[in-house]
Amino acid sequence: KGIFRKILSEFIFFTDNL
Repeated sequence: KGIFRKILSEFIFFTDNL
């Protein structure tokens, strides 16, 4: 349900920390 959005937001957070 909201798993894909969770992964997506974590991916965005990870790339934002780069």
